[in-house]
Amino acid sequence: MAILGGTGKFGKGLALRLCGEHRVVLGSRSAERAKEAAAACARLAAGGGAMEGAANREAVAASDVVVLAVKADTLEEFARDAAGYAWEGKAVLSVATRMERRDGVFYYRPFLDGGVEVSAAEYVQARLRGASVVSGMQMVPAARLADPAARLGYDVPMAGERKAVDSVVAALECIEGLRFLYAGPLTLSRYLESSLPLLLNLAEKNGIKAPGFRVA
Repeated sequence: MAILGGTGKFGKGLALRLCGEHRVVLGSRSAERAKEAAAACARLAAGGGAMEGAANREAVAASDVVVLAVKADTLEEFARDAAGYAWEGKAVLSVATRMERRDGVFYYRPFLDGGVEVSAAEYVQARLRGASVVSGMQMVPAARLADPAARLGYDVPMAGERKAVDSVVAALECIEGLRFLYAGPLTLSRYLESSLPLLLNLAEKNGIKAPGFRVA
């Protein structure tokens, strides 16, 4: 599987959790930077792990499941650059949430597509022809994910076409401490994404570290 934006904390953390069970390709705009990040992650992973780095286009071409771990504020630029990649038949996980902070409070910022407000995942789906986009993992804290010693204990709601969600879950279910829950179609992505700023506000104002989502 490929992780684009794999040089960031979330991408590296996900790679560390997956490389023992999967061949993981870290993608970046710079192939050299991606290879350096993959080598660094492999040194941290238990038993080394099967990991390599490549430019984004090559990472997509080599993988059936692709995780978009790019920052939300660069998603529009990424989508323009990546529109011509080989997306046909790929299950693509979008983890981005676009937010802004005003007066000490986090607010959700949807994207605009033809003047209509859409979620990050819907924005990506409209631009990556042939891909089946899934929304999820927004509420899994990157800091915990990137710490190999940290125990996870989170529920992960996923939205998208059911077959694509099943493909993504099959790739991620080896991560101990995550329970994946099917939420429904991709139109529900805005609810998943907008839950993150709410979660961060609750955590900051109530002294909660590494907040996550759990269904009792």
